[in-house]
Amino acid sequence: MSKKIIALLLAAVLVVSGCSKNEDKPADNNNSNTVTEAVTPEVDKEPTAEVTPEADQDSDPVDEKPGDGEDEQDTDTDTDANDQTDAEGKALSMSVNSSDGKLSIKRMATKGQSMGEAGTWTIFVYLCGSDLESNGKGFATGDLVQMLQAETSDKVRFVIQTGGTKDWANELVNASAGGRWVVQNNDIELADSVELGNMGDPAFLADFLNWGIQNFPAERMGVILWDHGCGSINGACIDDINDCDTLTLQELNTAFSSVYSNMTDKFEFIGFDCCIMGSSELANILTTYARYFYGSQESEPGTGWDYTTIGN
Repeated sequence: MSKKIIALLLAAVLVVSGCSKNEDKPADNNNSNTVTEAVTPEVDKEPTAEVTPEADQDSDPVDEKPGDGEDEQDTDTDTDANDQTDAEGKALSMSVNSSDGKLSIKRMATKGQSMGEAGTWTIFVYLCGSDLESNGKGFATGDLVQMLQAETSDKVRFVIQTGGTKDWANELVNASAGGRWVVQNNDIELADSVELGNMGDPAFLADFLNWGIQNFPAERMGVILWDHGCGSINGACIDDINDCDTLTLQELNTAFSSVYSNMTDKFEFIGFDCCIMGSSELANILTTYARYFYGSQESEPGTGWDYTTIGN
């Protein structure tokens, strides 16, 4: 009798052991994909493809629709509270269908009519000096020098907005005024001087870019934001003379949507010469306004990008 009892106990142990192994099986991969994975473009300092997100057919579907000026109504959809709007309609809106979990992204209509003479480039640089320029560091001044060293050309120019620092390491830029400069053919000139604004204010960025595209349109136009980067949480461009205010991702979208409504074409690129701004969240915003996005996922040296090569 005792042997039968022992045999029964061993059989019970084996059965229980087998069940616990079944519980340790990895989860089904079909349920592991997220919407973030589906819309995440690769980000690099030198991207080789457009950043327009594409949904993977094997992952949760993502619907993208160009804006057409009409508001969509869907009683089954919960709309994100962070939708950005302007006078032309929705610039970027995201919603999730409560019945099937699909994410829908709606953008302003794509544009593609050139705004300038064939073969021309204008690169707008939002040069927020901050503590990278003050106290004799002069990193922003160093990049201005690099722009001046680019090859001479009537087809390429840098248009620059300065500000955001207590002092400059050169005798040309006035820290108490908002200078707007043009660098071309190894020369720099003051094109306009405005009241010193807050570089962390989206309205100030939009005002500079609207002024720039009106006065210096080109077939291809790029934008570079220069300064510290704080990632997706706090954005970029720390204004040292305005309580270290920054441009958050929401504010960047506000600024670019305002400018885009006055354009007939996308920017060729929007780049961040800043640390840790190469995020999928920012790429998802900027794909509405530019063909390419440049940003670093890591820290950058204070010297930043090579502006002589960019201008050549």
